[in-house]
Amino acid sequence: MANQTVTIGPSDITYNPDPPVVRPGDTVDFVLDGRTDKVCVVFTDGTPFSRSSFDLDGSSPLSNSQDPMVTSTVTTRRYYFQARPEGGCTPPHHDPEPPGTLGGGLDVTTEF
Repeated sequence: MANQTVTIGPSDITYNPDPPVVRPGDTVDFVLDGRTDKVCVVFTDGTPFSRSSFDLDGSSPLSNSQDPMVTSTVTTRRYYFQARPEGGCTPPHHDPEPPGTLGGGLDVTTEF
């Protein structure tokens, strides 16, 4: 079960619970809702996970979510990400932001 859910809709990103605060070892469930396109979640300046991007596919219930775990070596700070529509997995410094890109962030803390 995820400690944090990030729901990516057609025009917004919501969090449950809100505000989005996670700790090392927590899992974060990224879910598409109301979308049938492909979306790439890209962390634009460091990542709290073992990878900095992953794909979600709204056309399939088997691939419309990912639940990475926050690494034990993560630095306490806010990590910003973009949900970039189909074909948007190129890092932002190499390619302009595609239309329909949504932005969000996760706060990581070691405090309990």
